[in-house]
Amino acid sequence: MVTQSDGRQGFNVTEELAVLGVTLVVPSYTKRKNQLSQIEVTESREIPCRRIRVEQVIGRMKRFRILKNTVLYFMKDYLDDIVLLVAALTNLMPHFTVSSALAHL
Repeated sequence: MVTQSDGRQGFNVTEELAVLGVTLVVPSYTKRKNQLSQIEVTESREIPCRRIRVEQVIGRMKRFRILKNTVLYFMKDYLDDIVLLVAALTNLMPHFTVSSALAHL
């Protein structure tokens, strides 16, 4: 368990992700300097937008009945295939924007 400088606790998964070829992207924070560079500001603004998109896609995937419930033990060997298929079907769905997602509210 790692305690971050802002007091949040979490797991340090950077090394485990690097082994898989994944880079962990987190917003920049001002560390002993008054201001972030323009590039850091731009990157820090893009991260929440991407996070929202990922959460929307995960939400769409959870709407499939097969992923709504607990996966039965005998289906565990097929779970990777099930998630892959649901992800592929989700990718075929029409894209939505924040404005279209809020239109039904």
